[in-house]
Amino acid sequence: MTTPIFGNTNGLNAREIESIKAIGLLKCPQNQLITQALAHRMTGISDMLHRKIGVILGRTGHVECIVLGDAERAYLPDIGRSRAGIGRLRGIRFVVTSLDNGQSPNPNNPGELLTMDEITDLAKLRLDFIVAIETNILGAPGRCEYAHLSPSIKGVSVTRNAVEAFELLPKNADEILRAVETELRATTDKAQSTKVPPAILVHLNTGERDANERREEMLELCRTAGIDVVRIIEQKRRSPDPKSLVGSGKLQQIELHALDDDAEFVIFDRELTPAQTRVISHALTLKILDRTQLILDIFAQRAKSLDGKLQVELAQLKYNLPKLIDQDTAMSRLTGGVGGRGPGETKLEMNRRKARERMQALGR
Repeated sequence: MTTPIFGNTNGLNAREIESIKAIGLLKCPQNQLITQALAHRMTGISDMLHRKIGVILGRTGHVECIVLGDAERAYLPDIGRSRAGIGRLRGIRFVVTSLDNGQSPNPNNPGELLTMDEITDLAKLRLDFIVAIETNILGAPGRCEYAHLSPSIKGVSVTRNAVEAFELLPKNADEILRAVETELRATTDKAQSTKVPPAILVHLNTGERDANERREEMLELCRTAGIDVVRIIEQKRRSPDPKSLVGSGKLQQIELHALDDDAEFVIFDRELTPAQTRVISHALTLKILDRTQLILDIFAQRAKSLDGKLQVELAQLKYNLPKLIDQDTAMSRLTGGVGGRGPGETKLEMNRRKARERMQALGR
């Protein structure tokens, strides 16, 4: 069966496309990040097209798909959610070429070949490894950098390693992988034994006089809700980003910090619009709460009478109804546990019609 190719193939001739397809015929042993034959084939094509070439390798060593990028990045296709879990890795590695154009992908760290986008992919998708191979001036493999997730004191972090030549890549990738997954499971089991959910608080400062007071108030609300704020991320900007509140770059930083801190969800100190909720939920793999949802959650915990419980449920439904979008993404991170407690915990996952029917019944 032909290995699928993801990316723009317009403008390529038949010979170039056949060269790309031939990558899928090669295999890689479990103990190697990538073989010499596969690396030479990829860098040769990358040099010829002046575009990044990537492959997704399964643990069996087969090339599951080929990714054809541009000169800056090779965009990963949707790889689903198989195997991925808090204490598990995805079961695949991503190997990508890095063009030698005289410029480092990371100007602040010239020795690094992996871009921040690629590190973010590693963290968000919980890949086994991500490997960058530099295409030298001869079109052959040069310097390399590889990265994988590692348990840390706070949770999980990214370990990066650079080597000056392809031949110096480790030959015990399978052993590294087993050790990482064993430690991840142990770290996860320990983290799950605690009852206080860890969270990151995102504080947007647009120059208001009461910005510090608002931040302290949010911390107090989190404590009241029984949430452990393990990190505060503050951003200063003139006005909120209409699409994502804090901007796409800051969302990437939040994702990586959440990985480092083993945070379960992110709390924003502003109310999120439905559009912002949609963008943020697609950018982050975490549960999302805004200020109003946090306050409603506190009310849900405190409500004792039947009237009080119904009023909280009605308020939750009214607030979340406009955000009933992409049920497998946005709403799955808005409901259940913190922010979705109370009588309406499971009902917040109903579709719009059933939500409106429930609101009418509560009103009566």
